[in-house]
Amino acid sequence: MSDKPNILYKYRRFDTDVLNMLVVDQMYFADPCSFNDPLDTKLTLNADVNIEDLRRILAKLCKQRIKAEMLAAAQIFKSGGRKVEDHTIDRLTHNRINSLMNEIFFESNNPAYDDDYIENTLHNTLSHAVEEELLRRSARGIFCLAESSVCPLMWSHYGDQHRGLCLGYSIPRNTDTKLHIVNYGNNREVKASDIAAMLENDIDACQRVDDVFLRKAEEWSYEKEWRIFGSRGIQNSVLELEEIVFGFKCPQAVKHTIIKALENRERQIQYYEICPQPQSYKLDLAYKTFLPTDMVGLIRQTLALNKTYFRSGTTNPQAAQAPNWLLERHPASSELSQANHAR
Repeated sequence: MSDKPNILYKYRRFDTDVLNMLVVDQMYFADPCSFNDPLDTKLTLNADVNIEDLRRILAKLCKQRIKAEMLAAAQIFKSGGRKVEDHTIDRLTHNRINSLMNEIFFESNNPAYDDDYIENTLHNTLSHAVEEELLRRSARGIFCLAESSVCPLMWSHYGDQHRGLCLGYSIPRNTDTKLHIVNYGNNREVKASDIAAMLENDIDACQRVDDVFLRKAEEWSYEKEWRIFGSRGIQNSVLELEEIVFGFKCPQAVKHTIIKALENRERQIQYYEICPQPQSYKLDLAYKTFLPTDMVGLIRQTLALNKTYFRSGTTNPQAAQAPNWLLERHPASSELSQANHAR
């Protein structure tokens, strides 16, 4: 596996949902069905087993999923004073599996077709049913990250055409093992024999099946993507927000809103802006220490007054600095004062 970067980035458009998640330190694990690439996480089955083995694989997958769903529903009944017995769940699960299998065999055994065609059709129908069941079985959400904050394509595709922002996260040690790199150029194929082994708790086979969620076409390699899996929807963040990078077309009102909303965080955030390189399509980062508009005006007035002192030949160093209370609240004013000294 590639070495994990110190900081990974999430490109976002700005909206109230993003602002709320930043303020309360949450992250959104997306349903893979919502991804730009409709083939992302969509496996294809290499049916390297016979029809009877396929039927057994499908039956086990169905039983595991249906039983989990019905147990979850049973918990609701139990909380209301009712109880669903295990044998009832087993019976209903068995009935639903038989119904599904009968439907598949009925559709595949059309008497108008010859035996070879029927066998191929049955094989393909079972394979497709296993594919669908695997997708239904995985209810995980995915949080996607990138290695770079200066990728023009990422800003165009995910950063609202430079009007949005890019969030830089560090990876705590307890999250390190949950982070996975995406591989590019591999196929979407999963062997049925691996699924059968997975259902028998083979750890290596389970890893091979899960790897389909970490594969993408070579054309997406510019993303340099990493993924974290979790329950779908909004969850508490497992990462540490370190940086926020604003697109070069990001409105000032958005910058002010975010900085103001996060100004009381215990963990200090570094703010940057994207700056296009002159005569190039490449992007650079510019470090920014943003101050409220009224403070900027006050600092400018103070430095303008200090220039007058310098012109008059004063040797009082305090006259060439912003007020102490301003330096304590806004360290950037110290940099401006130092710059004034340099003149």
